[in-house]
Amino acid sequence: MPVIVNIAGYPGVGKSTVGRLVAEGLKGRFVANHDSMAPAFALFDVGSPDWWSLVESIRCSTLLSATSICADTSIVFTNVLVSGQARDRRLIEQLAILGRRNDGLLAFTLIADEDVRRRRLTDPARLPPKLVDWKIGQQLPIRYALADDYFYESVGAAHQIIDTTELSAAETASGILDAIGSAGDMSAPEMAPGTITITGVRRARRIKRQFDAVITIEDPQTPTRWQLRFHQLPQPIHLLLAFEDLDEAHQGIVTATEDHVEQAIVFGRQFEQAKLLIHCHAGIARSTAIALAIIADRCGPGREAEALEQMLQLQPEAVPNLMVMRHADRLLNRQGALLACVIEWDRERPWNRRRREINRAAVLDGSG
Repeated sequence: MPVIVNIAGYPGVGKSTVGRLVAEGLKGRFVANHDSMAPAFALFDVGSPDWWSLVESIRCSTLLSATSICADTSIVFTNVLVSGQARDRRLIEQLAILGRRNDGLLAFTLIADEDVRRRRLTDPARLPPKLVDWKIGQQLPIRYALADDYFYESVGAAHQIIDTTELSAAETASGILDAIGSAGDMSAPEMAPGTITITGVRRARRIKRQFDAVITIEDPQTPTRWQLRFHQLPQPIHLLLAFEDLDEAHQGIVTATEDHVEQAIVFGRQFEQAKLLIHCHAGIARSTAIALAIIADRCGPGREAEALEQMLQLQPEAVPNLMVMRHADRLLNRQGALLACVIEWDRERPWNRRRREINRAAVLDGSG
């Protein structure tokens, strides 16, 4: 199955050399970070706002093509990490675009000691001279490497950090290819009747037949080849819901409706003693909100905080869709208690608000 691999890291950690080897191993295509910079070099000063604007415009167009034109091909991208919230945001947006391809997004952050990076960067065979001084100046703490697994999981990506200081490019590439080959534990644990499992579509495809019932939440325009469906008997009972992951209504975009949420709650009641799988794209927003609505229904009124806690035990990195929560509050007659619990949870998780902002931008950009 084709995959998208994003290799990010400090300047000088070996992203391009390693990326080419990984692409060769996957029999896929390689797009280096530098490929988007050539027109910017010709027009603007390196690192200026206009320079970055052009680089990111070219890069986002390339990534969007990778989600459609090259959808049946493995692609390896590299991404340089530099300091600043604006660059953090750009990387999140780029990974969110790549995450739209349902065949797997794997992220690797490469790190290396400063002296090793400097030696690599000053090798004239490696980089355009125009970049050397600027890249050597990029020293940033590990927090800017966005090494928090939650960040990557929020866009549907498995993530691994690799220290290349004492590794050759071939050794690093081999480790990445091994990780791709065994990308996480895709099996489902032993489940008792009444168990709910929340996950993203990539894992759901692997484990879907281990359940009695499945709720799929997908984008309204999801291409056929990316959909989770059942084509052979026996098969679980399958409920399909299609709406975008937006927290508020938006003209011309299908968002969660009361009917969507009511269907899910009724489905959950029908299969209260069954093994139930609930998935969306990343397993973070729409699926966790639907799961919370079902769990809150099972817990009963006045136990909304307990229902949220139960859902978080199933998916600790949840950022539940707020539209779903509003509808669930009305359908279950909870007077806003579910939404209030989720908003309070958001306050304790700074990443939640940021993830909502980035996701909103990605959905609205894709709709226009």
